[in-house]
Amino acid sequence: TSGLETRRRKHYWTLPELSVAESFPSWTDLAEYPQEVRPAMALPPTDWRSWLTLYFERHVAGGFSPYHEAFWDWVWSIIPQHNAVPYVACWPRGSGKSTGAELGCVAVGAREARRYVLYVSGTQDQADDHVSNIASMLESKQFGDTYPSVADRLVGKYGASRGWRRNRLRAASGFTVDAIGLDAAMRGAKLEDARPDLIILDDVDSELDSQETIDRKIVALTRKILPALAPHGAVLVVQNLVHPEGIMTRLVDGRADFLARRIVSGPHPALEGMTYERQDSRVILTGGVPTWAYMSLERCQAVVDEIGLRAFLAECQQQIEQAGQPRFNREAIAQHRLSCRPPLPWTVLPDWAKVEGMDVWELPRPGESYVMMTDAAE
Repeated sequence: TSGLETRRRKHYWTLPELSVAESFPSWTDLAEYPQEVRPAMALPPTDWRSWLTLYFERHVAGGFSPYHEAFWDWVWSIIPQHNAVPYVACWPRGSGKSTGAELGCVAVGAREARRYVLYVSGTQDQADDHVSNIASMLESKQFGDTYPSVADRLVGKYGASRGWRRNRLRAASGFTVDAIGLDAAMRGAKLEDARPDLIILDDVDSELDSQETIDRKIVALTRKILPALAPHGAVLVVQNLVHPEGIMTRLVDGRADFLARRIVSGPHPALEGMTYERQDSRVILTGGVPTWAYMSLERCQAVVDEIGLRAFLAECQQQIEQAGQPRFNREAIAQHRLSCRPPLPWTVLPDWAKVEGMDVWELPRPGESYVMMTDAAE
């Protein structure tokens, strides 16, 4: 046997609860032994549910919905040097989108499925917060006992850390996580020479984004960030719908021409078939089937009591609306464009109607009076 195998067998044999004749215990068998005598080098579980339960039980205490399970099947399908179809998780607020993305980042690092992760958010501060959460997960004791090279920071020749700060994690195994905000990318921030093999987009939209801001974010995303992806890279996008013209909305409704081969999970509401009634100033939820058992009708009621019905419909039911009072009726304009026909070509117009900047749909008839009116707001 290899030296590592020999060391592991020797480690197990020294425990009073295990005899020489016993084979390696599985991780589930370890529960029978007191914490202080459990083997520190126990082999990790091979399925995602057991892996999450063993190392991050607190983070997944609410269990899994069907869309959680589909997401983790995708994470577990990522293997080294192989492409993965982009995954778009459009889940309701409070469903563990960011927690899942952060845990997914830890999982690919632990399983050596990816080496360099770029964690992208709308702002640099948001991205830094997510990377800080990932650091806390990596530093947890039980995870570190099994994956010491991933939990320990990379150090130089003289013991100085090579990167374990708010916006960058560099583990001893070589696994690296960098944070970048789209606001920094729009200002011209440079990505390093290393090409990420996993890009996570988390909370890239904001409710109050202007159309100009959205356009600039898309340019930064499609011309700076996504082109940096390694040939075998994977992309994960997580967010609920927050803006009718936002990046997530375009990925869900099909308008986005980037990440074209994407898998779209959602948009999932917190409650299917939600009904409610008003009692004085309070809104009472009277029905609805939770899409995640943990987010029960009672929990949803508590959220409604806290943030109000309008915010609950937007954040948890994915029923977004244009912020403020729009000057233009977007639906009416879209319908009008469908009914419009092109103007008359210049070749059929008389010379007096050929005016630069003026389109003509119909020539005036002799003897009829005409009035022209323009109202730019309508």
